[in-house]
Amino acid sequence: VPASVSALPQTSSQLSDLREGLIGRLEPFHTPFGDLRLVYTDWTASGRGHRAIERYVESEVLPHYGNTHTSTSITGHQSTCFRHEARQIVAECVNAKVTGRAA
Repeated sequence: VPASVSALPQTSSQLSDLREGLIGRLEPFHTPFGDLRLVYTDWTASGRGHRAIERYVESEVLPHYGNTHTSTSITGHQSTCFRHEARQIVAECVNAKVTGRAA
């Protein structure tokens, strides 16, 4: 989220909060040309971790996380439910139909 985006004050504040929560934002790293700060630009492929989301995943998802190919354990069953719910939410957000198979 570019810092130069100007919008309504509330939107600007919200964008600032999002920007501040990014993990690794402006992280220093060493190069042959001296120390530089990380500028992430590949948002389409993967995005960046966000502290609030990672805290949620750590406390609500990972304790119950397991192999989605295993239906005989509570962790496998719960992870399968997480996956189905996530697919449904994304489908609803983009007005898609969940078919259960890749397109």
